[in-house]
Amino acid sequence: MKVVATTELGQPVDLARLAGLEGFLYDQAIYHCAYLKDRNTKAKVSISVTGKMISVGAKSLADSKHDLKYAAEILARHRVIKGTETHNRIWN
Repeated sequence: MKVVATTELGQPVDLARLAGLEGFLYDQAIYHCAYLKDRNTKAKVSISVTGKMISVGAKSLADSKHDLKYAAEILARHRVIKGTETHNRIWN
């Protein structure tokens, strides 16, 4: 079973600031969101300019939650967002 989970950061994200950061892929000409996939994620996390994040492809709810929290922590560490509070929704 694969899990899809979403969360909302409650604040906009400047996706252009993610270009070039390790683990992030952002090319506005291809798609209007950024992706995070690195050695610490279990699946891919899509990040939109509105602050919505989607974890796709994790094998468990725990993995999805980890990836979304991890993505928020990285965004906060790079000062792209303020704080790491999220509002989760999970689909199996």
